[in-house]
Amino acid sequence: MSFWKCTVCGYIHEGVEPPEKCPVCMAPADKFIPYNADPTNLVKQWRCTVCGYIHEGPEPPDKCPVCRADSDKFVLNVVEKPKTQSSGKWRCVVCGFIHEGEAPPDACPVCRAGRDKFVVETVSAYEGQVSKSWRCTVCGFIHEGDEPLERCPVCKAVREKFVPHSTAQDRTLSVNIFEAMETAAEAPKRLTHLKTGDIAFDTYYFMPGQVLDYHKHPTGDQVFLVSQGEGDLYIDDGSERIVRLLPGTAVLTVKNVWHKIVNSGKNILIVSQTTKQPSGLVLKK
Repeated sequence: MSFWKCTVCGYIHEGVEPPEKCPVCMAPADKFIPYNADPTNLVKQWRCTVCGYIHEGPEPPDKCPVCRADSDKFVLNVVEKPKTQSSGKWRCVVCGFIHEGEAPPDACPVCRAGRDKFVVETVSAYEGQVSKSWRCTVCGFIHEGDEPLERCPVCKAVREKFVPHSTAQDRTLSVNIFEAMETAAEAPKRLTHLKTGDIAFDTYYFMPGQVLDYHKHPTGDQVFLVSQGEGDLYIDDGSERIVRLLPGTAVLTVKNVWHKIVNSGKNILIVSQTTKQPSGLVLKK
């Protein structure tokens, strides 16, 4: 079987001929080159076009675990596994808990998942090297590569909407959450504006009546800040309580505590969150 690599976004296509268009960045067939790929080293990723969640697996999930969007809202991306070296850590694939040691624990101390749910947490062999990246000015999506994408895989913005992006510590990165605002009929729209290995800054845009259902982050605290609208933040740490959300309200939710957000107002509710990374995610059944 032959492989073809998109020179714009790095997508890898399996087939006798390259596709007419790249399913990720929409680049034409002439942007593909023959690629000598090891099939055992390829990973299928599916990106939710509503909230940006990344799912790894042969097929997209029936529903996005974050925003509950259906499987047809996912787009495919095939990538190579990075060259890695062992970090001496094990990550629970259910909740994100990190265990340090030569072997995984018999059970996750956070979610009680079995030993078989742990995978080796790896670090890049090229960690510390700088790669070129581009930020979509419409939705905040970050693309790593020599050139910007022909189209953003999240919001479909054209190539001209990408600007150079740097995560260097001596650069100040900024975003205007009102200019970036985007909503979705299916679920609250989440945009990741800024992110490093230690922290992430996202904004949720809720249409009236929309709900971000109960979930918790086993390894990451969060701070919420309301910029517009009205709503309610439910916190359940054994007994449920409600925090009224109004412009200017800031709320801390500590790791491993259930919480959900409801837009109970008549206008768009804008809630930004700053989250320690990695945070993990567990949905309440």
